[in-house]
Amino acid sequence: MTDTEWVPALTINGETSYEAKHECEIGLERTLERMDGENLHSLVLWHYPADEEFAIPDYLDQYLQCAGTAERLTIEFRYTRSDGTPLHFVLCREEPEGEETSAIHPRYPSSQVYPEDVWTAAEAAPIFDHYAREVMIPDWVLGREIEV
Repeated sequence: MTDTEWVPALTINGETSYEAKHECEIGLERTLERMDGENLHSLVLWHYPADEEFAIPDYLDQYLQCAGTAERLTIEFRYTRSDGTPLHFVLCREEPEGEETSAIHPRYPSSQVYPEDVWTAAEAAPIFDHYAREVMIPDWVLGREIEV
């Protein structure tokens, strides 16, 4: 993003969105730990300009999202290039080897993932906290581009 000051916001289960400045200041691990795959099954962290009123945009150009449970979730990052081309990545610890092995959760049976793509809430929290502050993913995390 640019030199604009940004405010973090969260969207829960694709339904409820809110400004999350305080939640991000104390860290997102608590929220991620509440993910049970049912009542809380997906979380999207995004930003809006600090000089604007909070409003849910029709389209998000950039965000970090996760889905699953606190014990087993995937993290994805999306951003849009200056030419308008969207790019979407699955975040992983290292490049996957072998075949995709299992669904992240029964709620997402068609989403097969590699073991390297699976995170716990405690492992995901530093990634979300970094993104909330810096509006970018940390450089110690790998991203594998996927088609969506």
